[in-house]
Amino acid sequence: MNTKLVLTLVRETAKIYLHEHQTISVSNDLPSWLLKNKFAVYITAYDYNGSIRSQAGYHIPKQISVAKEIITNTINCIKGIGKYKPILLTELPGLKFKIDIIVELILCSTICKINPLKEGVLIIPKTKKVGIALPPQTSSDIMLSLACQQALVDQLNDTYLIYRLKTKQFSE
Repeated sequence: MNTKLVLTLVRETAKIYLHEHQTISVSNDLPSWLLKNKFAVYITAYDYNGSIRSQAGYHIPKQISVAKEIITNTINCIKGIGKYKPILLTELPGLKFKIDIIVELILCSTICKINPLKEGVLIIPKTKKVGIALPPQTSSDIMLSLACQQALVDQLNDTYLIYRLKTKQFSE
């Protein structure tokens, strides 16, 4: 998997969307792993301070290919879904992007089996609002706490499933 290629796809998608309000097409010139595989993708934009400016993605694939997943979630990140405000064209040069391609979900019995530096965590409570925390984090406990906060569940008293996420990361 080519880091430069993935980051270029994200940057070009963001630039075209912000300049022209258009969605770029998936080029057939892209490598087959981007065109033929279906993996979930999570896009995070960081501001000049290294703080999360916006993020978007899913824990399961929603599109027909990784390339389409990257394009769709980059645009959703730019649009500012949920608690995030839309990103402005003037902000784009100062942003850094991180792309997490979720290549495997593994049901876990406990959080201790997760390496917080290399793997993510997904929790699925009865409420069906999932929580996700992506690497790197300082500990698996912090990772679980972040995912529970996102899913609006009580970490100690609510019932939920824990999944370990194996990801391939690309970042600027």
